[in-house]
Amino acid sequence: RGGCVSFPRYLGPGECEDFCRDLLEKRGVCVLPPSIYRSELGEVSTDHFRMGVGHRDPGPALEVFDDYLRSRVG
Repeated sequence: RGGCVSFPRYLGPGECEDFCRDLLEKRGVCVLPPSIYRSELGEVSTDHFRMGVGHRDPGPALEVFDDYLRSRVG
């Protein structure tokens, strides 16, 4: 009934925040940047982002995300 959430580490060029913003602006895919999270238990990683994948037909969004990643590689 639900989807899943992943917490990938960003290893690309530049900052993770910029990656998240660029992905949204250029492809309309929203992943959550590290700046929106806070914790009283310790520092929040600045090189990870949150990505939720719903249970209903995630294929189209994942294809756009894949295309975006491939366009950044070369």
